[in-house]
Amino acid sequence: MKTEVYEPKVATPKSSSEDKLGSSNQEFDKKEMMKRVQAAGTPSAAHKALDVLAGNWKAEVKCFMNPDGPANVSQGTSKSTWI
Repeated sequence: MKTEVYEPKVATPKSSSEDKLGSSNQEFDKKEMMKRVQAAGTPSAAHKALDVLAGNWKAEVKCFMNPDGPANVSQGTSKSTWI
């Protein structure tokens, strides 16, 4: 399965005073940082692409200790959900 996800990156220009002296308004920086954190945590196309992995899964794994010998077979289950 191949899923392509594209999310454009948005660059925010820095003011000339920030480039030279660092941030002059710490409250503005906190608000801007919170906006970016909320935007990064908002479900997007990348999250939608992971929906195919949610569900109940059964697995059977075969390991060969010797190429000519019998396989060691293990079985397992997994339940994957969004939190």
